[in-house]
Amino acid sequence: MELQQLRGFLAAAKTASITEAAHQLRLTPSSVSVQIKKLEQELGVRLFDRAKKGLILTGSGKLFLEIVLPAMESLHRAEVTVKDTAGELTGNIIIATVYDIKQYYLPLLADFAKTYKRVNLSILRDCPRHLCS
Repeated sequence: MELQQLRGFLAAAKTASITEAAHQLRLTPSSVSVQIKKLEQELGVRLFDRAKKGLILTGSGKLFLEIVLPAMESLHRAEVTVKDTAGELTGNIIIATVYDIKQYYLPLLADFAKTYKRVNLSILRDCPRHLCS
């Protein structure tokens, strides 16, 4: 069972059409049809009845959809979450201090600024003690 087969199945189940599923997936209708047929062969059941008005999920197809849909949604969430962690670091960092830290940390801060160009780094010197604690 391959992800592309599952994507084809889900698109076909959603649209009730091989042609529409293919359009959504940017594939040819014949490739989506082949994916679904391979999936049906692998499972040993028909997932769709083919009718003139489109595809109709069989009982096995409905059951398979109920199980596969949440799994594919979880897989998509996992993919998005992991990709988000690999993204470029952005945002603002404000360092508030009661004394001048530049002389001690300037090389470190300069390296950080070069590495993370989309991070705005600000240093507030002589910060009132009640704000810095």
